[in-house]
Amino acid sequence: MVVRRRVVRLLAAIGAGVVIASLAPAVAAEAKSPLYGAPKAGQCYNVAGKVAWTKNATSAKPISCSKKHTLWIVKVVKIPAKYKWGTHGYVEYSRAPCRGAIKKALGEYGTKYGMSAYTSFWLGPTKAQRAKGARWIGCELGIQAGKAKLVATKQKRPSKVTGKRLPLRLRLCAVQAADGYYYGTNCAATHDMVALKDEVFSGASDSNIDAEQQRFCDTLGRPWLPWVLWIAPSKAIITCAY
Repeated sequence: MVVRRRVVRLLAAIGAGVVIASLAPAVAAEAKSPLYGAPKAGQCYNVAGKVAWTKNATSAKPISCSKKHTLWIVKVVKIPAKYKWGTHGYVEYSRAPCRGAIKKALGEYGTKYGMSAYTSFWLGPTKAQRAKGARWIGCELGIQAGKAKLVATKQKRPSKVTGKRLPLRLRLCAVQAADGYYYGTNCAATHDMVALKDEVFSGASDSNIDAEQQRFCDTLGRPWLPWVLWIAPSKAIITCAY
């Protein structure tokens, strides 16, 4: 499971780095093919949010996006053989093409994306598929709906985020769960805080990101919640909710 976006302080950490989840799509490809078992861009998955975020494998298969689903598949990246499963290089190779596909699907990969309830998952092949030569990562988009939840929809493609104002169903909010943490959701659902502003922070690093989010979000007053979304090795979107 891969989630790019994480809430740094009060929100439960769902990870800015990449963690690969394994789904088990049944797509015909020859054994020992790097795309063995891979889904296709334009297909969808209907998996529970808990599965998408926390499980390493599921029997889910890609489906037509005209059916109810929770994830849109926007890109499938073939990974070169020199990068082994579970290594940093395997994941890094997929980052740029996945980000490009997200930008194409949503029309933007900056501050408007940062204010949206979209989140992304980068899903890889199962152990059985890897044994047959599979080397790929699928890039998926879903809409947050609270702790380990995703919106189910029959919409064939993700909506663009390029309009003047995002509709509530796509706007980023936060909701407090029973565990006391706040999680990303969409503003059409029950929520406690609303994302009010964001910025693209160039020159971002692990050593300066906390100080920058403090500076940027402090103007809202307290309590505020920050999200950090890494969009390049040294560039991040900081989003503040109140």
